[in-house]
Amino acid sequence: DTAKILRIDYMSKMNGEEDAALHAVQQIVARARDVNQRNHVTGILSYDSRLRQVWQILEGRPEDVLPLWGQIQRDDRHVIHQNCILIEGDEQRHFPRGWGMHLRLRGADLV
Repeated sequence: DTAKILRIDYMSKMNGEEDAALHAVQQIVARARDVNQRNHVTGILSYDSRLRQVWQILEGRPEDVLPLWGQIQRDDRHVIHQNCILIEGDEQRHFPRGWGMHLRLRGADLV
């Protein structure tokens, strides 16, 4: 990409019990794959089910990423750690186009 890329990296904690939180994360990623591919947004969501901890990276054109970031901030299924947000520009993507969103799971019963 020759266009400027915006990358948002953040951590949050899912609300609810462990099983419900894991189910919510899986639903989020399933939906995000299609939506992100259509909007040329790429990234990864890493989730520790035992701690209910999310670490996500999103990247794409600012006009595609910023509305998505607004939705993420308003989502009451999690609480964003305000001191763990990094927003930066770059000349190139870290994830290939068409990647959409990938999920990396970690938890006592998952590894």
